[in-house]
Amino acid sequence: SAPASRRAVASAASPLAPRMVAAQDVYEAYLQQETPVRQKIKDLGPAAAKGGSTALVAAAAAVGYVLMPSSRIAVNAVGAAATGALGLVGRKKIDEERREAASTAAAALLKRGLSAVTADEIASLAPAFGVDKPRYQKQLSELFLYYLSACLEGKQVLPAELSELLQLKELLGMSAAQVGNQVYAAGRALYSRHRAYLESDVESEPLAADAQALLSKYIFLAERLFAKDESEEGYRYESLRAQRLFGLSPADWSDRAEAVAVPFYAGTLDKAVLQAVPATAAQLGGMRDSLGVSEATAAQLHRDIFAKKVSALLSPDLGSAAALTPEDRAALDGVTELLGLGQPEATEVVAELTAPLYAQSLSEALGALDAAGDAAGCAPLVSGLATRQQQLGMGADAAAEALRGAVRGSAAEKLGEACKALRVQDSAGAVSSLRSLLDYADRTTALVEAAGAASESGAPLYAGIGDGVLRDAEVLALYRLVLLQALQSKAVSAADAAALESLRLILGMSEVAAARVYEAAAGPIYRSAVEEAVAGELSAAAKQAVAAALADLALPASSAASIGLEVYSARLSGMVENGAILSEEQSEQLKGLRAFLGIEDEAVYAVHEQACAKAYRTSVKQVMGNAGAIPDEYWSGLDTLRERMVLSPDTAQALFVEEAQAKMCEFGTRALEALQEAQKEAQKGDSKGDKGIGGAVSSEVLNLVDFALAARVLTPQSADGVEAEVAATSLKGKFEQRALNELYRQYLIEAFGGSDEAQNQRLLTSLGRLALVLGLESHEVNKVHNELGSIIIRRYAGNAIKAGPLGAKEMQFVDSIRATLELPQDRIDALLRDVRLNRVAALIEAMFEKSNLNSDEIRKVLSEADLLEVNLRDDLDVPKARLEKMFSIEMEALIEGDELTADDSSALLELCESLQIEEERAAALVDEAVSKRCTGGVLQATACMRRGASKEVVKELDRALKFARLSPSSVALPSVGENEKGELYLMYQANSAAASSPTAQSVADLELLKTVIGISQPQA
Repeated sequence: SAPASRRAVASAASPLAPRMVAAQDVYEAYLQQETPVRQKIKDLGPAAAKGGSTALVAAAAAVGYVLMPSSRIAVNAVGAAATGALGLVGRKKIDEERREAASTAAAALLKRGLSAVTADEIASLAPAFGVDKPRYQKQLSELFLYYLSACLEGKQVLPAELSELLQLKELLGMSAAQVGNQVYAAGRALYSRHRAYLESDVESEPLAADAQALLSKYIFLAERLFAKDESEEGYRYESLRAQRLFGLSPADWSDRAEAVAVPFYAGTLDKAVLQAVPATAAQLGGMRDSLGVSEATAAQLHRDIFAKKVSALLSPDLGSAAALTPEDRAALDGVTELLGLGQPEATEVVAELTAPLYAQSLSEALGALDAAGDAAGCAPLVSGLATRQQQLGMGADAAAEALRGAVRGSAAEKLGEACKALRVQDSAGAVSSLRSLLDYADRTTALVEAAGAASESGAPLYAGIGDGVLRDAEVLALYRLVLLQALQSKAVSAADAAALESLRLILGMSEVAAARVYEAAAGPIYRSAVEEAVAGELSAAAKQAVAAALADLALPASSAASIGLEVYSARLSGMVENGAILSEEQSEQLKGLRAFLGIEDEAVYAVHEQACAKAYRTSVKQVMGNAGAIPDEYWSGLDTLRERMVLSPDTAQALFVEEAQAKMCEFGTRALEALQEAQKEAQKGDSKGDKGIGGAVSSEVLNLVDFALAARVLTPQSADGVEAEVAATSLKGKFEQRALNELYRQYLIEAFGGSDEAQNQRLLTSLGRLALVLGLESHEVNKVHNELGSIIIRRYAGNAIKAGPLGAKEMQFVDSIRATLELPQDRIDALLRDVRLNRVAALIEAMFEKSNLNSDEIRKVLSEADLLEVNLRDDLDVPKARLEKMFSIEMEALIEGDELTADDSSALLELCESLQIEEERAAALVDEAVSKRCTGGVLQATACMRRGASKEVVKELDRALKFARLSPSSVALPSVGENEKGELYLMYQANSAAASSPTAQSVADLELLKTVIGISQPQA
């Protein structure tokens, strides 16, 4: 059909679509492609809708000729008649054509020009042509697509196209979603038409380049249309859909859209800034937003156009005549405001363009200064530079930085000349270049200061200009060359010192590095002067000569002190060759030398330690002797010797401690050897347990402790008001730690196990000192104490508790062990509890090891447990079976002894509590015992009756009745006949009658017996 064919043309943008970008031309072409019927219906206008279909039928007849074109007039006439007949027959089809003609009417309105039509006029066509709103909106969307497709027929991007697209969207009343759909449809058509070239890897081909240009245009138009969507989600959806169509990332899409927009915005900036076309910052901002130019890109474009404006006003080609007039600067201020540039950025751009011109002026000024040969002509140069700065509109900071950069650059060139001379081993040329550089530095420094261009940070002007140019070795070599030249006269003048300091800064040397070089060069000269002075009498004239040499050489005080110390050390070394001890005379000579050289005693401690340590240690060893006891007068002698040898107190103490430790190692070795020997002897005797290792080991250990005391290795110290002994050294690290721990352990065993009470007390008194001498840590001492203390307390308390609970005497002994070994009280409590538990547990085990348990042993265990406060079940976890067995045996004994009766069960309750037997279980055990003992008693009585032992019969029945009284009931007696039961009863009855007159108990027993043996009335 015609509508379908036109939609196809619009969606595919066929070659028939006109290559026009003006809405009037595009929609004129649109109307030219419409069918005559729609053209006629459009011409009839709203009247066609109001007058029904009659006019439409006439119109159809009138245009039939057009609908059926033919070269033969007759055929055309027939076609026209046929069309009219069809119109009469197909009124519905004509109505459809009328509705489709609404878009034709809309196109006719748009043909007048977008500015000549209103949105209301477009909207009024829907009811006029009988079209519902959704259908009409679809028709309008197709008109929008038609114009968009026409725009995409040419690769050139014109702002008018975007403007008309946005205006057309508003006129047609299209939503963002409808616009998105049409943009996507246009993109699909573009991709379909140019797919081969869009996917081509060779973009340099003309057709491929054209296709890419079309795609860029599409991206630009699409992005600007999408940007009108106020919904972020909607914009993202439409944008991503279009990006996926062409396989582009969001970044690529954004970049291509902006690439199209930039030339238009740049052109606008060119007109506004360079061509002075009136514009405002707001207008520029509006155009920037409409084109979609990012802030970063706009900022760069603003900077670039501002630079062009500055260049145009400055005219750099004029060289020294180039300048910015006050009018130029005012114009630039206006451009700065228009573009929204910050003043710092504008100043920076101006500086970039004026810097080369100012640099030329600087070069000329520096050349004039160099030619002058001194700094006297600085004033006119400074004035000229200030004038040039003002002409170029440069800021003070930029001009100052340019001046500093220029003089540093020139100085760097001169430094490079010196380096070249050095590399070809032209020392004289290198020194000459460096001297020239230093003179230049002085003049230019004066120029910079006169111009007020010194660095605000206070950094030296030429500091580090050789960084990255000179190697470290070259820096040292250049400095050394100038230094050696200055030292040729064996004196460094103030001018030379200042020049060397300037050179140090220029070369970027640290003060330490320069001092090392200076000392290496000037040091030998000063050293020679010092050695010459001290070789003779240490007079005031000699001292003055040394001071003069130092002043001439301008050596740092630290270097002079170091050289003086070396001369002193050499003199000392000559006096103490082969370990000789300084005499008092030599000590006085050295004291005078120190005074002459101005050296404090503290400064020579190190050299004296190196020279005299061996001799001092030898003296200490001699004083100690074999026993190690040092008389008080010997201590005084050692202190005098220390002062003579000029050893620091700390050094002397450290040397003494080293010798003391060596001596302690001798004692320690003997003690460990004695321990090994004692252990071997103990193994031969197959001794068991910790019985100690005898007096030989303890004697050697005491010798070790006594030596530490005598040699003052152990000394008292006070901390926080508490006085305690500390050890200056120990055997820790000199022997295996395991061996030291064992030595301490065996010593402790001997202290507690020896037979000599006085010796034991002495051993215990030295216990803490021994730990210090051995170097044991507190946790190591505590481990040994806990181990041995536990053994001692367990053994002692375990033996003592056999006689009963521990009394005051026993507890006093335990407390003494705790105090001596510093054991915690909770540890003692735990040990004693273990002893109590073990005592009761041992009694229980011994009792159950016997074949038969008896009541006496059970009562002994229960009594012991009660005294020692031990619960058999909770504390010892005695099995339930054992507790019930003990209960049963003791319960039967209580019954047989008449301690447990039916009238008095208190003994049973006490037994239950002692053995942790619940009452319900106790009752069951009682019933079980009653049944067993009644059955056994009756059977035993029957056996006795059968053999005629009538007295035994009564005894057995009495025992059985004692149990039966607690729980009267009959028992099963299958082996005893009824006659025998009767005889048993009669015999027991006869015995009761013969014994005495009947009592209530005897009568009750007879009745109970009948119940037990299960008879109602015995036969006589």
